[in-house]
Amino acid sequence: MIRKIQLVIFFVFLGLGLMADPPDPNGSGSGGGGPLPGGGAPIGGGTLIFMAMAAAYGARKTYQLKT
Repeated sequence: MIRKIQLVIFFVFLGLGLMADPPDPNGSGSGGGGPLPGGGAPIGGGTLIFMAMAAAYGARKTYQLKT
């Protein structure tokens, strides 16, 4: 159980480190204020996939509950 908790903590901190703002290429020192990385990438497709997976998961759980 403790090993699982350690793995979760490791991946959370790894993810936080990977999502950090990159340093400013102009060297001003402040990482904020500019345009967001990704250039306004569309998230509509990912949201649709997430909602479909959530609906399938809920349907499966409901089916398992009734059987």
